Amino acid sequence: MNLSRRQDQQLRETIDRLHHCEGKKSTFALFNQVLKDLAVITGSRLSFVILITKSEKKETSLRIFSSYDTDRDVATQHDMVLEPNTRISTCLNAIGSSNIPQVFQRQSLSQIPYDRLGWRKLGNMIALPLIDSQQSIGILCLANSKNGYSIDMAKRFWPLLITTVSIFNSIQRKQQKTIHLPGKEEETGVALQKTQYDCPLATIEINKNHKITSFNPAAETLFGVTDQFAIDREITTFLPERFPNEHRIYTFSPHNQQVRCRAVNAVGMELMVDITVTPYIKYGQTHYLLFIQNNSELRTLRRQSDQETQRFEAVSDLAPIGILQTNRNWACTYVNRHWCDICGLTEEELNGHQWINLIHQDDLENTMTALRQAITEKKEFSIECRFNTPQGETIWVELNARAFFGLNRKPEGVIATITDNTYRHHTERKLRDMAELDSLTGLPNRALFQERLENALNQSLQEKGIILLCLDLDDFKNINDSFGHDVGDELLTEVARRLQKCLHADHTIARVGGDEFMILMEGIEHSCVASEVSEKIMSQLAQPCLIRGNELFISTSIGITFAFENFNTNSKTLIKQADIALYRAKSEGRNNYQFYSPELERASKDRTIIRNSLHNALDRGEMEVYYQLQADVNSGRYVGSEALLRWHHPTRGLISPTKFIAQLEETRLIIPISHWLLQQVVSAYLQWQADGLLDPAAHISINLSPRQLYDQHLVKSFEQVLNESGLPGEALVVEITESILLEESPSTLKLLSDLKDLGIQIALDDFGTGYSSLTYLKRYPIDYIKVDRSFMRDILFNQDDESIVRAVIALAHSLKLKVIAEGVDNHEKVVRLQELGCDYFQGYLLNKPMNMAQTANLLFKHKQQHVINLNHRHS
Repeated sequence: MNLSRRQDQQLRETIDRLHHCEGKKSTFALFNQVLKDLAVITGSRLSFVILITKSEKKETSLRIFSSYDTDRDVATQHDMVLEPNTRISTCLNAIGSSNIPQVFQRQSLSQIPYDRLGWRKLGNMIALPLIDSQQSIGILCLANSKNGYSIDMAKRFWPLLITTVSIFNSIQRKQQKTIHLPGKEEETGVALQKTQYDCPLATIEINKNHKITSFNPAAETLFGVTDQFAIDREITTFLPERFPNEHRIYTFSPHNQQVRCRAVNAVGMELMVDITVTPYIKYGQTHYLLFIQNNSELRTLRRQSDQETQRFEAVSDLAPIGILQTNRNWACTYVNRHWCDICGLTEEELNGHQWINLIHQDDLENTMTALRQAITEKKEFSIECRFNTPQGETIWVELNARAFFGLNRKPEGVIATITDNTYRHHTERKLRDMAELDSLTGLPNRALFQERLENALNQSLQEKGIILLCLDLDDFKNINDSFGHDVGDELLTEVARRLQKCLHADHTIARVGGDEFMILMEGIEHSCVASEVSEKIMSQLAQPCLIRGNELFISTSIGITFAFENFNTNSKTLIKQADIALYRAKSEGRNNYQFYSPELERASKDRTIIRNSLHNALDRGEMEVYYQLQADVNSGRYVGSEALLRWHHPTRGLISPTKFIAQLEETRLIIPISHWLLQQVVSAYLQWQADGLLDPAAHISINLSPRQLYDQHLVKSFEQVLNESGLPGEALVVEITESILLEESPSTLKLLSDLKDLGIQIALDDFGTGYSSLTYLKRYPIDYIKVDRSFMRDILFNQDDESIVRAVIALAHSLKLKVIAEGVDNHEKVVRLQELGCDYFQGYLLNKPMNMAQTANLLFKHKQQHVINLNHRHS
């Protein structure tokens, strides 16, 4: 803390008042006046005087004599001796003996008995020695200033302190009624000379003629001459007069103890100085003590300081960052407009420690600990943390800080800056969410799931296991197609919500595809948990979903895999295993869950090989059409055949349709291959007809897969082949399965009707094995019902199978439909079918499926009678 011009003026006025009241004051009144004025000048909340006395044994004691409390405007006289041999007593004694002021902080002042004196705790203090001759009469103390204290300010108090000591001695002499002998006056002169010599201010003594009689070392330094040069010279040598007799009339007037004037040094340089004039009687003659403070450098420094302050404030306001400065106690001493704008507080509201209270509670301890450590290590500090604004908002800021140091190289405070990073932080969060979260459901996406799975493999497997579930919604595409994608999206959101209800918060649920979800469960001890969770999920999803007034039902297929300690696996392998298990669940009829096994993986690998080989199988001539004959149950007359696709794999040999038809549908190769098959069948029929091997009423059947229903060119393809070949449509029968009719789709009905318009007949294959319904028979243009081979296997021994076949035949005949029984392999079954009234049959009794040439040879054997010998099995 340094004194301003206003405070300097207050100091001069205090000295002036003391001179005017000299001889009229008591010791208490003297110190009360000085303590009060100095407290006001320095902003101190407390000031007090300690008197130093010595006993006959030369023992020193410190006695608190009086104090002034600024807050209460109360002066109090005390008589309390400080406890000797304490740390504070030792320090105060040292100040008295060394004549050097000292600044104290809170931790050094705890031994002063402030509570017994009725004072507040002392936070800081400056102790100023009161010197008389070669010893100190006491110590004047100023305490609890919010601006702090500095040693430099003590120099400005020197004239007041000397005046105070002089008046104190005068009061003491009067009280003791001491008679001053000439010898005593000589001793006083010596003491005064010593005081002048030690004074840190330039001190000049002049006589009544204004000639210099004393010139101390500080004056020598200020004016650049020795005392030998100065003594006996006119004071105007150093303090030129602006007009004649200026000093006599004005400068040294009894009513003007504080003046500011122009001075010159030895080289003629002008100086602006403040002079405190103290007249006194020496050997019966009036002398003047001039205490001179050089203000030239101070004025220059103050001007530079003002400029730097203005420059700092301008830069601070222009800078797009918040700037704050604290003292060593972390209290705010300066804050710029941007800091206030960012935090939503005014400059007044940020005084003290309020800026610390802005830091979010969860970030406060880490932030302040790291900041203190950085200051201790003299390092720059930077951290991103959260602030709470008075408006209830939480903002993200980048807080940077560094300490600034005093002359003693100890931290005097901190300068901090903040930048509002809220927008950047929220933007980064949004980008992170976009990169890691599914925008529809808010669940983790595939990338984040993969990352968490990797972490789980690295951490969880050290103690417990992990379970991975792969879910796929059954027939979700039909919901999208039927109700629109908006309804489908809402259904996915509802599914995500229900999945979350089935799992713990520490489990991860991710949406990794259109209708595909994955679940990661960590810290699992037993694999049975997977079954429990899967059952819970299927139960939750079994409940109807009301979406935009539509009651929707959805189910899921689940593939499960797991890994426990010492499993040599990785994330890609686990996901692959879960996919394999999911595929198995789908193939098992859906709405179920399956565990991964090595056998499943081998089957999956086999499917992949088959799928890859299928792409060029047709071009390589590996596909061939086989035929199985159909005959009249009663006459044995050949009535037709069923065309069956066979694949001659170059390394695996003949592959059954059950192993590759599903792959054809998945790869959509079923459409071009089915078109090729139709051409082959028509060609074979025409060839056999040309060779006279066919009954004119004979037909040939081909199978229609569910995937072909989505082929917009299917009917046109049949029409084109029939037109180009000249084959009548009645010669063809299209076989469909019950699963095709499940949806009761208008498009399916139209497709079958269009085929009927071409003369093509429709057969319902595998009747009774799926979701048999009389509605199909009524709604769709069906000509034949085919009884599945599963009912024919035990028809001779199983009464239930016979009853079912009898009922199917009766139902079909009531609707004027023909019945074809599959899987007939002996004559006894034919007899039973005759008894039940069945129309046609096929099976190994007639022939195993054979290629075109073999079928032609078989037909040729029966060319004459067109009747097949039912007693002979053809292979």
